[in-house]
Order: sequence, then structure tokens, then C-alpha cells
Amino acid sequence: MNDIRYSLRRLAKSPVFTITAIVTLALGIGMNTAVFSMVNAVMLRGLPYHDPGRLISLWEEFQGQGPGHFSGSPGPFAIIQAQRTSVSAGNLGDYENRARSLSGLSGIKNAPMNLTGNGTPERLQGQGVSLNFFRLLGISPSLGRGFLPEEGRPGSNFVVILSNELWRRRFGADPQILGQSLILDGNGYRIVGVLPPGFQSPSEFSNPQHIDFYVPAAFSAQQLAEHGDHDLSVIGRLTPGTSVQRAQQELDAISAALARQFPHTNSGVRAVIAPLRDDLTRSVRLPLLMLLGAVALAVLIACANVANLFLVRAISRRREISIRFA
Repeated sequence: MNDIRYSLRRLAKSPVFTITAIVTLALGIGMNTAVFSMVNAVMLRGLPYHDPGRLISLWEEFQGQGPGHFSGSPGPFAIIQAQRTSVSAGNLGDYENRARSLSGLSGIKNAPMNLTGNGTPERLQGQGVSLNFFRLLGISPSLGRGFLPEEGRPGSNFVVILSNELWRRRFGADPQILGQSLILDGNGYRIVGVLPPGFQSPSEFSNPQHIDFYVPAAFSAQQLAEHGDHDLSVIGRLTPGTSVQRAQQELDAISAALARQFPHTNSGVRAVIAPLRDDLTRSVRLPLLMLLGAVALAVLIACANVANLFLVRAISRRREISIRFA
């Protein structure tokens, strides 16, 4: 206690020194805390879904010259890397039906539409998803229901599930919203559900665009038979006790079988999976780690600066200390 009282008296007698030391340390610690909070949120904390450790991302890679043709646009998840492409609807069905190590796969594609007929027209960001999309994520609508099996067919898919934010912003959190019609791109969609507050599609973790609504991704028989039209991002869930490596081996065998069955579109095409969190953060992982290292170095520099202040202060007290020793 005597040491503490003496230290406080010394700090009070040197306010400039005290303020300088505190501000220097506060800046270094504050920057480190802020950057670590970002790293924790992006790379360390689990995704806000049920059992996120079993969620995976699936894409296709082509070797050499690849198949005869690729069409379609990149999926919504991230920037397509070299030799990486989104998944075709035909291949997705084969992967899901043949892979025993996966409890399910869900295709996702961007579906922005214009909202009209309900006040001021507005451009909304939406996604077309497989019927099992919310079930795979372990999410249930807070109001209404999810998609039904019969709503996955073309012509029967004019139903929509709203985000909680759109429901509150555009419709005033009307509890009677279910069953009402929403005009999207001139077509009437029946509202069947509203998602819980704060729900985010996996694509929103790598893309700043907020998703306002979800509709069923309905594929015709012709689309399911076409294996060269690559326009889907895919998420899935591993069966309990299955590793990513084991599932990858099974998908390699399925990819080889599809290449023999459809040589024109699937020659050299391989399905690849990775943990969903790792795939979503792959484009920012290295920059965040570099930023964290740089901020840690800044903290060390701040500590060195404070140490130098104490050293200068100690040198200025040499006469006093000598008298005390004497």
C-alpha cells in the first residue's frame, strides 16, 4: 500500500508524463482490441447457425482446358478464383443423391427483383434457394412456415419468405402479413413466412448486400439435364461423424463418374468442399492476420515508447537517487 500511495503521488506530481504514458498505452491497446474483435468475429467465432462445424461450401474446379463450355455467372459467395466455378443444377442433383457423407445440399443464386404495388417502387436483393436451405442451416421462420416440396416446381414457386428487416421497414411488422401478395418483377408472390431478427444468409458474410427475401429455386427438367450451366453457389451439411476429407473422397469418385457419363460438360470437372466458415473468410483471412500482426507490433512500439519515457524520467532523478543512497 505504501508503494501504491507513493506511485500515485509521483504520477500526480508529473501530469504531463502521466497523461503521455496513459494515452500511448491506450492507443496501442485500443487498436489491438479493435482488430482482434474483427478477427474474432470473422475467423474465430462460429457461424450463427445450428451446429456450424458440419456446414460446408461446395464448388467445382476444372482442370486443364476444362469442359466443352461453361456458362452462367459467379455465385453470390465470393470472387471466383482461378479454375474455380459455381455449380450446375444438373451436377448438384447428382452430388446430393449419390453422396452418403452429406445430409443435404442447397443451391443458392442471386435473384434481385423490383418491388411494386406496395408504396414506392424499390429494388430488393433476393436469393433463390433450394427448398431445404433453411433446414440445412437449422433456421425456422419466426412467422409462418418454410417452403413446401411442391413449391420447388416451375410455376408453383411463386411464394416468398421475407427478412425480418424488410417486414418491419416496409410493412410495419404487420402480424397479418401471411398470405398477402407481393409484386416482384410484375409477378405476384404469396408471402408464407418471415425470418427471425438478425438472420443472415451465408453470402452476407462475404458480400455487404443485405438479402431482403428468399424464393424457391425451381429448375425445369431441361435445366436439371444440362450439366454445363454453372450458376449456383452451394452449401451443405456433413452427416454426423463424417470428416471433410472423407466427404471429399466420395465427391472425387462421383466427379469421376460424372466425367465418364457426361464427357462434353464434365471432363476435368471436380467437386470440391471446405468448411463453410473457412471458405467465406478465405479472401480476408491473410489481410486480417497481417493487420493483427501489424497492430501487435504497434503495441510493442507503444510499450517501448513508455519505457523510454520512464528511462528519461529516471535519468533526470539521478541526483535525487544518489542523495537517497548517501
